[in-house]
Amino acid sequence: VLLAVKAAAVWLLFRERPFAIDPTVLSLDISVDPGSFPSAHTMLAFGIAASMLLAGYRQLGRWLIIVALLVAFGRVAAGVHFVSDVLAGAVFGIAVAWILHHESGTLKRYLPKE
Repeated sequence: VLLAVKAAAVWLLFRERPFAIDPTVLSLDISVDPGSFPSAHTMLAFGIAASMLLAGYRQLGRWLIIVALLVAFGRVAAGVHFVSDVLAGAVFGIAVAWILHHESGTLKRYLPKE
């Protein structure tokens, strides 16, 4: 679901990566897709952390939020995302986790009983 959100956002709101726009931005010498918005790495990290928090794993969720913040910082520091890219990734990841968590009860009634 998160990757579908990422693909839709890239299609609707395409923006080049920072190092492609500004040659003074240092970047890693790697091959990446040209779409910058939103950060899929950040989206996945925050989605997993939010899922753990919503599932009741408070201690693990808190640690994963810290890891997700480090991922977001690293993406900006590496020059592959703007701050707005990682903020959007965090919001999308948390939103998808929240929607899936709250809709899981609705979906469970359609699943076969054990």
